Amino acid sequence: MSARRWLVPGLVAVLLLGGGALTFVRQLRANACAAGDDVVTASKADSPLLTAAQLRRRPDQRLDRLAGAIGSMPAPFGKVVGGLAFDYGQYLNLAGLPGGLASTTKNNALFAVLSPSLKPRWGIDNSTDPHAWDVSSSRFFNIDQRPKKPITVSSYDLADGHRFWCTPVGTAPVGRDDPLSTQVLADGDLLVLAGPRNGLELSRLGAGGTIQWHRQVRGVDEGDFVGGPSGGTLVAGGRPAYELADPAALARTKARTSLTGYQETSGHAVWTHQSPAGSALHVVGDLDGQLVVTERTVGAAGATGRLFALDTGTGRQLWTVDEPAGGQVDVALRGGVVLVRTATALFGYVGATGSLRWHTLLPKGKQLFPYGFALDQQPMLDEHRVLLAGTEALFALDVRTGKQQRFPLPVDGISTTYWPYQLVVTDQLIGVVTNIGGVVVARQ
Repeated sequence: MSARRWLVPGLVAVLLLGGGALTFVRQLRANACAAGDDVVTASKADSPLLTAAQLRRRPDQRLDRLAGAIGSMPAPFGKVVGGLAFDYGQYLNLAGLPGGLASTTKNNALFAVLSPSLKPRWGIDNSTDPHAWDVSSSRFFNIDQRPKKPITVSSYDLADGHRFWCTPVGTAPVGRDDPLSTQVLADGDLLVLAGPRNGLELSRLGAGGTIQWHRQVRGVDEGDFVGGPSGGTLVAGGRPAYELADPAALARTKARTSLTGYQETSGHAVWTHQSPAGSALHVVGDLDGQLVVTERTVGAAGATGRLFALDTGTGRQLWTVDEPAGGQVDVALRGGVVLVRTATALFGYVGATGSLRWHTLLPKGKQLFPYGFALDQQPMLDEHRVLLAGTEALFALDVRTGKQQRFPLPVDGISTTYWPYQLVVTDQLIGVVTNIGGVVVARQ
C-alpha cells in the first residue's frame, strides 16, 4: 500500500481521502533520531474538534443541520460526539486509527491522536519536511523525509506517543514526489519501499527497529505497492491508479518488469511480471494469497482494460476478465469483492475467481458521487458493507449483493456535498467531514 502522506505547510497537493480529492497542507517535524522532542504529551496536546456540549453552546446553522441529519440516522450511526464548523476550505482532516482518530487542520501545528471521546492522547508538531505515516494495532510509524538525507522511520506507542525506536533507512534522499509505500506485517515488522524512481530501495524493519534486510530493487515500476505477504513471498511494484487514466502517457510507456515477488525473510527476488509497451497496471489489493490487479493498455484500437489476479507466491495468473463497457473509472477490493465503477454502473466481481456477482445501473442525468470520488478511499462500515459518499446521501453498499441503504444528507444551495468530502469509520466512531464542517458520531 502507499504510505499516507501529509505535506509541507505553504505547499499544496491533492490527497484522496475518504470521499474525494482533498487539498490541504500538513507535515510532521523532522526526526533527528536523538531527542524525540517532536512528541507533544496529552497535557499539552489539543483537539481541533468541539465536544457535543460545546457545539450546543456555539450554534452554527449549517453545521447544526449536518449534525442533526447524521445524528438522526439509524444504526450504526449513533449520537453526536463532536464536530467543527468552518467555511468552505476543507479545513479539517480526519483519519481513522485503531481506538481513535488522527486530526489536523490547515492552521494547527499539531497532528493530534484522539481517543474515542475525542480527547487528545498525544500529538506530533508539524514542521517543514515531508512526512508519511502508517499504523498497526498498537504502533504509529512516522517516516520522515528530510532534504538531501535518507528517510528515517520512528515507531511510537499509539496509546501515549512513547517513542520505541528511530532508524535511518536507505541510502538515497526521498523527495515529496518520489515513490514511498509501506506495509505493516502480521508480526509487527514494517516494509518500506522508497527512493527516486531510478533507485528504489526495499527494506524490512524488525519490531525493534533493526533492519532485517535491505535491497536496491528494479522491476517494481513506480513502486506504488508493497505488501501481500503469502507463503513467504511479498510483492512490490505497479503505478498509482490515476496514471492509468492518461492514454497519452500510457502510449509512451515501454515494455518492462512491473511487479516482482520477493522472499519474505531474505528479500531475494523469486518471480517477475512483465507489462507490454503501451500499458500500465495498478495493484488493487491482496486477498488470500492472490494479488488483484487492474491494467490499462493503449493500442491501435484505442484503450482497453482488464482485471486479473496473480498467485502471490509464484506470480502465476489465476484469472482475468475484461473491464465492463462504459469506461473503467475506478476499482477497489472490499470484503472479498472487486468493486468497479464506470460512468453508468457499479459492478461486483468475486475476488477469488473474477466472476461477475452483480451489477447495478447508476441514475441517468444525475451526479451521484462528489467530484474526486474514488472507490478505494471509501471505508468499510462492517464486514460486508462499504460506506459511500454521495452528493445527496451516504450509501451503505452491500458488496455481496449490490443493494444499498440510503442515509439522506442536507443539501444547500451551493452543493456543498458535490465537493470532495471525507468519510472515516473506526470500531467506535463514524466521521463525516464536508466543505462546511465535520461531525463525529458514536458507532452503534
